[in-house]
Amino acid sequence: RARFQILLGDYYAAVADSGRCIKLESNSLDALEVRGNAYYKLNEHEMAMNHWRQALHFDPEHKGVKDHYRRLKKIEKSMNRGDSASEQSDHTAAINHWKIAIEVDSDHKLFVHPTTLKMAKSYVSLKSWDDAIGACDFALKLGLNSDADYETMLVMGEAHLGGEQYDESVRWYQRASELKQDDTRAKEGLQRAQVALKQSKEIDYYKVLGISRTATSKEVKKAYRAAALEHHPDKVAEDQREVAEQKFMGIAAAYEILSDDDLRAKYDRGEDVTGNQQQQQHHGGQHFQHHGGQHFHFNFRQ
Repeated sequence: RARFQILLGDYYAAVADSGRCIKLESNSLDALEVRGNAYYKLNEHEMAMNHWRQALHFDPEHKGVKDHYRRLKKIEKSMNRGDSASEQSDHTAAINHWKIAIEVDSDHKLFVHPTTLKMAKSYVSLKSWDDAIGACDFALKLGLNSDADYETMLVMGEAHLGGEQYDESVRWYQRASELKQDDTRAKEGLQRAQVALKQSKEIDYYKVLGISRTATSKEVKKAYRAAALEHHPDKVAEDQREVAEQKFMGIAAAYEILSDDDLRAKYDRGEDVTGNQQQQQHHGGQHFQHHGGQHFHFNFRQ
């Protein structure tokens, strides 16, 4: 009966029935194999391993159990390598290891979904927005449950936000908020997406510097240096200098906001930071001065 329950997808019932068999006959290879299979389907791999090890203790050459055991060992080996690479921020290697793990048993839905979600998060870390969206789309199509869908929708919202698809980001965060109204992560994501959408129709300081909204402080500074040098008014012809000056001031203004953690946080929340930025331009911090002869001077915040 437990075997039939596994075929029907009723894994908890299979665990219960095979468990009763084991209580009556602790060395029942069939019961140990089936219970291990049920735990495997539930993505409780350690419990599956324990039951298969116990079965192999009674019969080391049991073909069915040996095959299950070897397959799971292969999955776990790749998973552990992927997790280790992810912890070291080697996201490309992590994704490759997780792909190998999935390929071992691509029908193992309760395992494939969280592993695909891990891949999506690593794609987000790599700023591979389209790949992250694709992974999330695949995970959603597995059709597991509302909890799994909710976690996927959060990553989907983040990926669309990073890819500057703000309308889509708002839509996904709204769907997540409707699914779990008591979880603040969706609400916070929705607020960030709505702010980004609004700012995209005004002056977007991230676009001014040509960086994503997830850019690190180091990336902000690097982008500013490159933009400031490229658009410095001293480097253009006299008839283009007025346009260059406006561009240069916009770059400096963007850097003032995004290089200051407090101002950047306010900007990301949609608060008005223009007053703070103007005040800082005149009182220390990053600044540039316009002298006679159209010469500009600028310092980089350390």
